[in-house]
Amino acid sequence: MDEKRNSGNPKRLALKEKIQSLSCGASHIVLVSERGNVFQLDCDETRSVPRLCINDRQVIQVACGDHHTIALSKEGEVFTWGSNSNGQLGLGHVVSSPLTPRPVTLLSGMPLSQISAGGDQSFALSSSGAVFGWGKNNTGQLGLGDMEDRYCPTPVDSLNLKRTVSISCGEEHTAILNKGGLVFTFGSGRYGQLGHNSNRNELRPRLVAELWGSRVTQLACGRHHTLAYVSSSNTIYSFGCGEQRQLGNGQTSNQNVPLPVQLSPDEELINKWISECDSRPWKSLKREITKTFSSASCLNGSFLQSNDKHYLTATDNPGLDLSLARLAFEKLAKKDKVLTQIGSVVQQRLIPSLQLLPANVEALRVYLILPELLRVLQTQQRELSVAFAAAIFNLSLLHPNVLEDLWSKLPKPFFKTLVKIFHTVSTWYLNQMRTEQTDHWVSVAMTVNVLQKLYEVNYRAGRKIEDSNFYISEMKLFIKSVKFEQEDGIDHGGVSQEFFSIIAREVNCLDPRVFEFFEDSRLVWFTPEGHCDHDAFYLLGVLCGMALYNFCVVNFHFPLALFKKLLGFPPTLEDLKELSPIEARSLQGVLIEDEDVVEVLDLDFTVKGHEIVPCGRDIPVTKSNRQQYVDAYIDFVFNKSVRRQFEDFLKGFSKGCPNEKWRMFLPEELMALLTGNIDYEWEELKKNTKYVGYKATDPNIQNFWTVFEELSEEQKKHFLSFMTGSDRLPVGGLSKMWMTIMNQNKDDPDNYYPVANTCYCVLYLPHYSNIDVLREKFMHAITFYEEFGEL
Repeated sequence: MDEKRNSGNPKRLALKEKIQSLSCGASHIVLVSERGNVFQLDCDETRSVPRLCINDRQVIQVACGDHHTIALSKEGEVFTWGSNSNGQLGLGHVVSSPLTPRPVTLLSGMPLSQISAGGDQSFALSSSGAVFGWGKNNTGQLGLGDMEDRYCPTPVDSLNLKRTVSISCGEEHTAILNKGGLVFTFGSGRYGQLGHNSNRNELRPRLVAELWGSRVTQLACGRHHTLAYVSSSNTIYSFGCGEQRQLGNGQTSNQNVPLPVQLSPDEELINKWISECDSRPWKSLKREITKTFSSASCLNGSFLQSNDKHYLTATDNPGLDLSLARLAFEKLAKKDKVLTQIGSVVQQRLIPSLQLLPANVEALRVYLILPELLRVLQTQQRELSVAFAAAIFNLSLLHPNVLEDLWSKLPKPFFKTLVKIFHTVSTWYLNQMRTEQTDHWVSVAMTVNVLQKLYEVNYRAGRKIEDSNFYISEMKLFIKSVKFEQEDGIDHGGVSQEFFSIIAREVNCLDPRVFEFFEDSRLVWFTPEGHCDHDAFYLLGVLCGMALYNFCVVNFHFPLALFKKLLGFPPTLEDLKELSPIEARSLQGVLIEDEDVVEVLDLDFTVKGHEIVPCGRDIPVTKSNRQQYVDAYIDFVFNKSVRRQFEDFLKGFSKGCPNEKWRMFLPEELMALLTGNIDYEWEELKKNTKYVGYKATDPNIQNFWTVFEELSEEQKKHFLSFMTGSDRLPVGGLSKMWMTIMNQNKDDPDNYYPVANTCYCVLYLPHYSNIDVLREKFMHAITFYEEFGEL
């Protein structure tokens, strides 16, 4: 019913019963099993098991309004539950909003054949055509001749003797179908959804004259539109709101009268292929498919915007209706044979021809259409995506930024599809390399390169989709690869992690010639003084690069702005808020103050005595140039004043981490990888602990966790350093950290201290005689932890 549902990832529901039917409201889903049991899942819940609502009746129908539900049992009983704000439950004034189903007693004894629900209105239909309505009636959607809400089922007298056989409800309008195929509508006509060639509300059922003579056999209402199906001519008529092309005519305008939904030439061709696939000689059909999908010109001329809007094609409007392309490929996906042939033709003929295309918007439409094909492909998706990525790479070499400009104008759903394709393919190849020891670096390089470009487009376009859509967690597994000289055995992280933790403590004590410390944020930035020690910045960069290369956490208290600069993204006012909240608030005030206040501040284009634009001392800050002043201020702090220092740091960073794959990360991800996580969910540590030589129920283990829970937050961090070499957590936090507590079976265990293996996060815990001994030995170990670790 609702055309504006929130999008989200599919959720698998844990149900033991087979579902026969379902209905959706604005924020809930109701399901009916084959046994007639009723279950409900609220959309804001994270659980995957719907709650059982009815199990003592055999329910045959359910109908959901926005926030209420109606159920009809095999015995003819009607139950309602949910919101009763306008009487839509039919239970009278006394009941508010019950969560459990309640019988609508005023309908008892009625032989009912159908129930229906709209936004906040409800209907029941008897087997002899009597119609009862209740609930919200602000636009006349109950058909009772007035606009008063009804809290109990009320007969719609004007429909008596009309032989009603079906009722359908929109948000604020209702449509009924009678036995003769006539359609009557009433309620809100704001969008033309009543089909009376006007936008007027109707308080009583009115015959839709435009459908007179066409025997309608099926009727359905959307939130603000109506569809009528005439089976004799296999025609669908639509009217009402067309904002999201729900009228099926390719347009986004509203329609006040029923008009037949016409198929486009592209749809007719696709329907022809699908219908003739099993009956027509394959050789002939294959030739037709090859001719169509080997031609970029043919595809570029398909799926054009309606109403001649494609004549306005320009750099900011490719003239495409990608929703038509999506529907077309979804239809083609129903015939594997046809879809496989299309994929082969695209890979072998179409994509190789793309390198000859000019940088013309009409010619480049194919780059926006192909992702919709990749979206529905199965076995061919990966290979075809890599070939398509190579074509994108070649286009970028010849015509930089042309395709990126088109991507930036894509509607969010289609842009997200594009990102998801290359993310999925990249992840698959990385997993293959990890599990099968195969070499797919060429394919990964191609697809990740496209993903990086898409991220940059997303960033410049104001983040159309969330950054998390670009994150590839498998990539971090390929950054770490190091072996220390003169190290006994292979370093699995503990040795190098402890080394970098110690280095971080030393570096954070460097003098002001290297770091400027910001008291209000406790963060540091490169000192802007002219007599800086540039060798120190280079060495600092080497250390940070080495830490990243070895996948070690090291916290130098840098702001996010550093990682943005490393990845080529400009810092913003938000970054200054993180580094220096006081300065940022002052700049924010300049932007929002009245003009006379700005002038009283008597500011010019200087920062701490430095001109931030040419002749800045002579340029006063005014209302008209204050945004320029703020931008220049931020540019000076993060760029101009530390240009040489950052260049030295970047040079050292690249030296310390020669593997350039770190450039594939987002700034937030790169920061998390290097500086670690500080979300200490200590309860996760206990959940993820394994035991060797112990059981979780052993007294010594119970005593250990009792002592651990007594620790202060700072002492728990000491324990983390004791176990891993750092008091900061890797990406994923404690939920991704596995600890093993092992019994070494030593004689006289009370004489020994706990020992940690930092490489494998193993705690060797002697079997102490009591909790007091455990507490004393354990506290000593984590207090002087640098002496109690193993490599």
